[in-house]
Amino acid sequence: ACPASCSCGYRPDSHVVDIVDCSNRGLTSIPEIPYTVREIYLQDNNILEVSCFDFHNLKVLTKLNLSRNKIARLPWCSFVSLASLKELSMTRCQLIFLDTQLFTTLQNLSRLDLSTNNLTKLQNDTFLGLDSLQRWDFSSNGIKCLGGPIYGMPSLKYLDISKNWSDRLNPLFFSELRNLTTLLLSQNRLGKSLATDIEGISFSNLALLEILDLSHNVIQKLSEHAFERNENLKVLNLSNNAIQHFVPSLSNNPKLVSLDLSNNPLEGFSSASCTQLRDIKL
Repeated sequence: ACPASCSCGYRPDSHVVDIVDCSNRGLTSIPEIPYTVREIYLQDNNILEVSCFDFHNLKVLTKLNLSRNKIARLPWCSFVSLASLKELSMTRCQLIFLDTQLFTTLQNLSRLDLSTNNLTKLQNDTFLGLDSLQRWDFSSNGIKCLGGPIYGMPSLKYLDISKNWSDRLNPLFFSELRNLTTLLLSQNRLGKSLATDIEGISFSNLALLEILDLSHNVIQKLSEHAFERNENLKVLNLSNNAIQHFVPSLSNNPKLVSLDLSNNPLEGFSSASCTQLRDIKL
């Protein structure tokens, strides 16, 4: 049956509940959900907690939206039954902690949105088991240190860690994310970490990377090897930093078509090594 105060969608020519929409209903707890449901919308409520039983037995659930609630912590068993889940959105949930067992059973999850929460730590093994994850938004949290290396997520293509104000980056943090094509790191403070990465290790395992945004990062200096192994790089944004001398060689980036160095105190830039650039902003 459809939960009280929610609206439901049904499978064609049947009374089987397929979609449950409980969004913006003033709920403080999660109602009982029919086991047949494929999509659940619980965003814009005042839900304070999730128990191990709220989503128990929802074996065909593919989409779950819990955004804009007041869920500071999630028990490790919150999603343990959701083997079919493909999309999980928890933006603006006031989350402060992620248990390392939280996502281990979500082998089919392809999209995960944890943006705009109060998370301050990323443990290396929190994302083990997310073998199908392709898109992960972790922007606007408070992760000061990108320690890593971060394990799991072998299929990840899109990663947004912008607006975390991180000031430390382990050069090996991204080393296991070999399928990344888009990496957004804007509005952090990674300048010092990148300056000390003389061998250019930070992005060296990202051979498939196409888009890299490092704008607003207080970058003064980059290694000449910084982007040496990113042969598929197409777009590089280094705007709004403190770069005076652009040292990185771009001779190994034949596909690079857009380079943004605007709002830097550049004293000289030679574009001889990147004649393929269609769009360059200085």
